[in-house]
Parts: sequence; structure tokens; C-alpha cells
Amino acid sequence: MTNKPFSKKLLFTCFILGLIAGSLAACSDNNTTLAPTTSLSNTPGLTPGVSSSSNNSGQKSVSALDETSKQLTASVATVTIVPVKPLVQPKIARTTEDSRRTIQFTEQPDLKDGHPTLLWFDAASCPVCAQMQPVINGLKEQYQAKIKFADLDFYDSKNRGLVMQYRLISHPTFILLDGQGKLLKRWVGLTKKEDLETSFKELVAK
Repeated sequence: MTNKPFSKKLLFTCFILGLIAGSLAACSDNNTTLAPTTSLSNTPGLTPGVSSSSNNSGQKSVSALDETSKQLTASVATVTIVPVKPLVQPKIARTTEDSRRTIQFTEQPDLKDGHPTLLWFDAASCPVCAQMQPVINGLKEQYQAKIKFADLDFYDSKNRGLVMQYRLISHPTFILLDGQGKLLKRWVGLTKKEDLETSFKELVAK
């Protein structure tokens, strides 16, 4: 009975010694000399945490951007700015003969006397009217036996009623009426002789 406590103390002592021996062995392993590690921060041309290939590619990209910037600067420097000329609207040429054209305007005819009538609303200073003058004169000589021709001043207050009636807004304007004053056809501006003559022939043939 007296040997049991002694044996327990011996086992405990051996256990403690074993722990101490293990700790000493671990400490001796930690004291082993390690090979020196090269620091990237001390290496010329390299940045810590960045590989050598990445650093080289970055430098190439910066060089390419610098070269492109230089080329663009040179291109801009060679651009020539051409001044833009203001837009000038063309003017209608008017000769002295046109501006001094004298016209013997006719009075308003009887529009319901049974004879067809061509009303020509004219103006003394109208260059297009001057161009149409020979055309109307030629048709008048050819058809005056069957069609009446009335050259009316567009701006004369006496003709204001007809201008309002036919809603005229410009000159020359040609109004073709039948024998009862009914509107058959109208032309505005520069008109071909053939167009007028075609309607005259149709009217005379009736």
C-alpha cells in the first residue's frame, strides 16, 4: 500500500521530463540558420509585388502612349484652317430695258360676252413678265379673232377685285376663261408657249 503513491509520483516526473525534452528539441530546430532572402525592394528596376515581365510591359505601354501623343501633336500642328466664305444669295439680273418697259395696260373686258378671254396680270418692273411679252404677242396675233387678250396691271387698284377673286399672289399670272367667265385654266410665272397654245386649241375646237 505504501508503494502506490511513490509510483504515481515517478510516472508524473517522467512525464514532465519528457515534455521538457521535447521543448528543447523544438528550440534547437528553430535555431537552424536560414538562407538569406533577396528583397525585391532592393532590386533595381523592380517594384515590390510586381514581376519583372509585368514591369517591362508597363514601361512599353507608357512608351507607346508617349509616341502616339507626339504623333497627334505633330498632326494638329500641321492642320491648316481655311476660312469659310459667307453664303451670298444670287441676285436676279435686271436690265435697264426690263426696268423701263412700258406697257399699255387694257381695261377690264366684259367677261360674259360669249368670247373666251385670257387675263394676263402683269407688272412694268417684272423681268419674267418681260420674257413672256413676245410669247403673248405671238399668241395674240394667232388667236385674237377667237380669244380676247387683256393685259391688266397687277398693282392697279381698279383690278384689285379680280386679284382678290382669283386669289392671285404673284405675277405674271395667266387666267383663261370661257365665254361666260368660268375659270378654265391658270398659269403662274414663266410658262411655255406650247402649254398655253394647247389649251387655246382645245378651247377654240369646241
